[in-house]
Amino acid sequence: MGEDQEVLRLDTRNRESVPEYFGEQMAHTITEHEVETFRAQRKTVPIKAKKPEARRPRSTSTVKHELAVLKEVFNKGIAWGLVDRNPAARVKPLPESKGRTRFLSVEEAEKLVQAASAHLRPIIIMALETGMRRGEILRLKWEDLDMKNNMIYIADPKNNDPRHVPMSSRVKALLASLPRRLRADYVFVGVKKWQTVGKDGIPFTDVDTSFRNACAKEGIEDFTFHGLRHTAASHLVMSGVPLRTVGEILGHKTATMTERYSHLTPEHKRNAIETLSSCYNSATIAQEAGR
Repeated sequence: MGEDQEVLRLDTRNRESVPEYFGEQMAHTITEHEVETFRAQRKTVPIKAKKPEARRPRSTSTVKHELAVLKEVFNKGIAWGLVDRNPAARVKPLPESKGRTRFLSVEEAEKLVQAASAHLRPIIIMALETGMRRGEILRLKWEDLDMKNNMIYIADPKNNDPRHVPMSSRVKALLASLPRRLRADYVFVGVKKWQTVGKDGIPFTDVDTSFRNACAKEGIEDFTFHGLRHTAASHLVMSGVPLRTVGEILGHKTATMTERYSHLTPEHKRNAIETLSSCYNSATIAQEAGR
């Protein structure tokens, strides 16, 4: 095995897409066109899953991640002096859909909570009532909970900017009802009575399978766990909470990230426009408006 070929294997452990596609091809022979073909072909390969019904189409974001892995491998090869160019450097990710953000109605959310298994139900409620990301919830520790002031401290969010999220009364009651396992720092951990779910006292690292099962049980399609975060944000906005406040709760780094929910405020915008009428209440303007 040559050194160039080894480059493709160094940082791809547990990341099968690159070696799976390029096989035994020498790294220095891979062209930009082949990388573009790789990008297009991966979109047609369904994700791997033990159960056939769980083998859904590969998402654009997954292909984007796999392309990033390939770029990372070649950059490492260049740094180590094993190759002299990166054929993936100029290959752009597939364009992602700009469609409307999918979120659940109140009725759908309530049904999903009821359909969820015992270990998943409190995790879903946390997502719906705090807008926290899945990783933030699963990494939550008991020391992060301020039950006196009803606040949750998120120490290591996606954008590396720690924040506090208020607890609703239901979230506080939920957290207070959870058993605290001895020598377990994390809030959401496996429990013996859940025979096939997690390990006793060990924090969950993934709840995708149980989440998909709950969605399937209620006929909720085209929805991922991250959609619970969108659901929380959407219902906050529709309840009249200012976009800036929503962004602070969700930990958005820029206002642009929260603007995607602005289309949910038409009634509030109409009410704002109606206030202008009180500024122009003269008989002349009223007469002109009536024509």
